Amino acid sequence: MSTVSIVSIASIASIASIGTFPICHVYTENGTGIYGDSRFLCYQNPFSDECEIKLTEDCKFEELFDGGEYESTGKVLKYKVPKGTTKMFLRKQK
Repeated sequence: MSTVSIVSIASIASIASIGTFPICHVYTENGTGIYGDSRFLCYQNPFSDECEIKLTEDCKFEELFDGGEYESTGKVLKYKVPKGTTKMFLRKQK
């Protein structure tokens, strides 16, 4: 399983807004990548079909590629996908 720990999406946007654009990209040595801002969260994992993203608050999400609805529980968003799949989540109101 792949686990990514991040601050809240709003906090990512606050940190990233110091630069020119209010976004944050994080790439790891093992090839995974995560993107976040105040509305979107995108994660690509080439190594596992079980993904887990730790958040600082529970959120509801709409996945923009397949239209699926996702919801974190206990401040963790968990989902299964084929290895290498990218998910692009739009944060919804909880």
